[in-house]
Amino acid sequence: MTEILEWRKAINDSSHPMSDLAWRLFQEEFNVEKTAKRYADQREEALPFLYLILDADELYYEQSLGSGFAPINAVSLLGEWQVVEAIPRLLPLITDDDDQELLVDCVVFALEKMPSEAIEPILEYGQEEAHAMDAVFILSKIGKGDERCFDFICSVFEHMTTEFDIITVAESLASNNLEKAESYFQEKTQKGPLRCYRKVLQKTIKQAKAGFWES
Repeated sequence: MTEILEWRKAINDSSHPMSDLAWRLFQEEFNVEKTAKRYADQREEALPFLYLILDADELYYEQSLGSGFAPINAVSLLGEWQVVEAIPRLLPLITDDDDQELLVDCVVFALEKMPSEAIEPILEYGQEEAHAMDAVFILSKIGKGDERCFDFICSVFEHMTTEFDIITVAESLASNNLEKAESYFQEKTQKGPLRCYRKVLQKTIKQAKAGFWES
């Protein structure tokens, strides 16, 4: 129990090595770029502290100390530092809980900042149907040009049934590999259920060529 409450020690004791970081994390106004640079040399010491905050269930609610921003800010810092080892801790935070929508968005954004080493765990995560769309969004950012990512996104695309979902996943395919996506769409719209989406998918390719999803 003492270890779990280490974050409280850091808040209450100004001599604690993580005191300044704790105060930053518990604020709604959090500058992740500035904090990442400020603690770059102390990153290895800071990581266990960030994990303690993520493990503290009592910090995730609006009525908790920090109004729920401490875990959100910890996630942001892990993403800014591109901590691939944190992925197993971050993925379970992606839930359908409406009260945690801001946290979920932050987790996805943090994962989108990860380097290519994150591709494998995200691909594995996406094998569960409930996680497939989240994995598509993340992989479209971190897996540009990666054939494994393209093939995975294709597998998700082929199960889409609504125009909104078809366009959404098509954008991820175009973002991953524009040339392959264009050929893929041409093949899929020659016949079958996707034929009626030919113009929509052609528009998606046109928008991708114009740089709509460059980041």
